Amino acid sequence: MTNVNTLKAMDVQALSQINGAITDYMIEIESDVELKDRDRILITTPKTVGFSTKGITCDAAVPPIGVSEISCESIDEYSLAVNFKKVDQNLGNFKFIVHGMKNPPNFRRSGLFTNIFMQTFDYYSI
Repeated sequence: MTNVNTLKAMDVQALSQINGAITDYMIEIESDVELKDRDRILITTPKTVGFSTKGITCDAAVPPIGVSEISCESIDEYSLAVNFKKVDQNLGNFKFIVHGMKNPPNFRRSGLFTNIFMQTFDYYSI
């Protein structure tokens, strides 16, 4: 490996700006680290952002950017795993939608999405 295993950039956008709403979040990452089918990214949300009581699901962006098949799961009340099932490119931008996210309850800034880790399908850190 010739590159540091970090993401170059990550952008998170709530598709609804209504306080406390259950909505979709558009997430785009830029990676210089090669991602493959079945790799995953672990993300911790700010404490004011949560998940729907019905859980979360994911879809690739339309049109697909970097990944065309994806799934996700909540790990605990503030962490999720995004599973790349079908990667269309190994490096660059990857864009997907997480359904079932709960917006912060008020207008204050939510804080940062943190503890972002990349893993292989068998849980080794990338």
